Amino acid sequence: MAKKDENFLDKLKRSLHIINKNKRLFIILIVSTIIMVLLTTLITYKYSLSAITHQQEVFDYINSINTTNPTQSLGEDPLEIYRHIQGVKTALITMSILLGIAFFIFSGINWGITKLMTKKKDFKEYLKAFSATFIAYAVPFSIFFYLTFKLAFRTAAGEISIPGINALSWIFLLIILYFFYISLALTTNTKLSDIPKKTLKNALNFKITAPVFLSTIFLVSLFSYSIFLFAEGNFILLLMLIFLQLTTLSFSKVLFAVSFD
Repeated sequence: MAKKDENFLDKLKRSLHIINKNKRLFIILIVSTIIMVLLTTLITYKYSLSAITHQQEVFDYINSINTTNPTQSLGEDPLEIYRHIQGVKTALITMSILLGIAFFIFSGINWGITKLMTKKKDFKEYLKAFSATFIAYAVPFSIFFYLTFKLAFRTAAGEISIPGINALSWIFLLIILYFFYISLALTTNTKLSDIPKKTLKNALNFKITAPVFLSTIFLVSLFSYSIFLFAEGNFILLLMLIFLQLTTLSFSKVLFAVSFD
């Protein structure tokens, strides 16, 4: 739990102290984070590839239509394009559901480990708070991704064109994520009934949130860029950079739990 009059360096030191006292739990947290990243990456790769394949079939079919023949304005088999569009939708919906389940399970485990590291009491309250918080945020996330996919399909089909929609979508997503991570951190030290009020309070306290979020984003971005640079270089160095990035993500959970109350 955060202490009054602590600055960012104090929170950083206390986070490192907690990790030093709970080395085994922190190692388990890193391993769980690695498993989560591997699993979500496999799910994303498998179903994204399926969606892209169906999408390409749609484009190939459209390009194959003989526009000079009015009797075949929809091609030889109009149902084929419908089947592939349904294939894209099915792949994306399945991917979203599986990713949601994976994030729910592993986020619950990871924040639960963080809870044990920072405050071992009231674990039942944590389970209740985490489940309710995750489900509550699943609603805006679901609406966001549904509208994003729908707009993407209509834009690709040439039905609509909204300038700046991608930028607005990213801004909206970042705002949801901002509140989401603060709420998840609060599940480790706050009763469920107090989480909405404390989420808003912490979200507006930029003196606390700014250094915590910016330091995490900076380190994750730095390692991501380094991974991109060395993707085809030294394999051992690449693995080390990936491990450091995942360790940073694990450490950020402890820092968040310490920073927000």
